[in-house]
Amino acid sequence: MIEYLSSAITNLKAAKDTITTIQSLRDSAKINEATTELRECLIEVGDRVFASQEQVLSLQAKISNLEKENNHLKDWSLEKVNYK
Repeated sequence: MIEYLSSAITNLKAAKDTITTIQSLRDSAKINEATTELRECLIEVGDRVFASQEQVLSLQAKISNLEKENNHLKDWSLEKVNYK
């Protein structure tokens, strides 16, 4: 998950650099090219964030399932005392 966030930060830095470039350009063709590059960077950031969110949700589901299983096993250990 950290690699997704690190990549997102890198892409945000590239987006910032692209914005700086756009501000310094006067040629509309170059502005369009830089704008396209900016959009691609922002899409990549969104993809990375979405992937991180999916991973978090998956891990939360696994934790929930393990907690349920743990509680079930604890309940059985209390019940098995009644049996020989």
